Amino acid sequence: MHRHHRGLWPVAILLVALCFSGCASAERQPAPYDAAGTPYFQDPFWWYHWVGISAAHARAFSGKGATVAIVDTGVLFGHEDLGNVKDGVDLCTNKLKAEDTRNGHGTELAGIVGGKPNGRATRGIAYEASITPYKVVCGTTNAVIVYQGVARALDEKPDVLLLALGPWPGDTDDRGNSVDDLLNVLATRNTQTLFVVASVWDDRYYKRPAWTMLPNVLLVAAMTLDRTQTREVDYNVKRGDIWAPGQDIGTSSIEPDPSAPQHDRYRMQGTSAAAAIVAGCAALRKPIRLRSGADLKNDLLDAAEPANLPDGKKRLKCSDRL
Repeated sequence: MHRHHRGLWPVAILLVALCFSGCASAERQPAPYDAAGTPYFQDPFWWYHWVGISAAHARAFSGKGATVAIVDTGVLFGHEDLGNVKDGVDLCTNKLKAEDTRNGHGTELAGIVGGKPNGRATRGIAYEASITPYKVVCGTTNAVIVYQGVARALDEKPDVLLLALGPWPGDTDDRGNSVDDLLNVLATRNTQTLFVVASVWDDRYYKRPAWTMLPNVLLVAAMTLDRTQTREVDYNVKRGDIWAPGQDIGTSSIEPDPSAPQHDRYRMQGTSAAAAIVAGCAALRKPIRLRSGADLKNDLLDAAEPANLPDGKKRLKCSDRL
């Protein structure tokens, strides 16, 4: 009997080794590609394992206790996949509820950051974090409304503030201050908050503004995978401090499904999606211990892992060093 157990030891060791090998490959499983080598992400949550979110959840990190402000279009309240969403503020009308039934961008962001982890259309990252929307997209955006929305959000001292507007306001206030001038003042004064900003700057023809280089501001670029499945590549020629997946990112939609009251699934593209992933990861890691915005930024950068991306910047790794 004892001889029989000793004879099984080599087999057991081999099985353990195979298990570890399989776990590692599952953590970084590449997205599928079609026969022509074109990215075809059949799984809208291909990014989930790629940046270590499943591994973070497995260690009981959920974002509980963290607060995230999303300054954008507002959200669709009552969406079946969104749980911990506060009313927020509509800066377009000054109403105390940032409702969005027309655009959907803010709902998509909220679904990535903190939607239900097993929702119909979401696998939210920091699914127990508290999310507060601030509506600043009023058909178009302008410097004053964006400034007011960010200022109102900061009154609540959020741990993370997500700013992923897309078209960047090019106007000024009545004193000639651009939105960059105004945000520089707010970010400098509110060091307790980490600003996660979706990059709209290529840093060559369109230089990033000085405020995005502050210690508590993290600028996010979007990456995808190349057709050989062996390395990451730039998705949309934007530059930042860190890279995160930005192609075919599964999330929630405001459009009704034929079987209402459910809503359609949506696949988000670009730096907005990438920034939402980083913001969710920041909220996931925030409760580890009390930190300033700069500390949280450094934590994310330290945990990021090397990748074949421009400027030597690293890719988000949410589970590392937890």
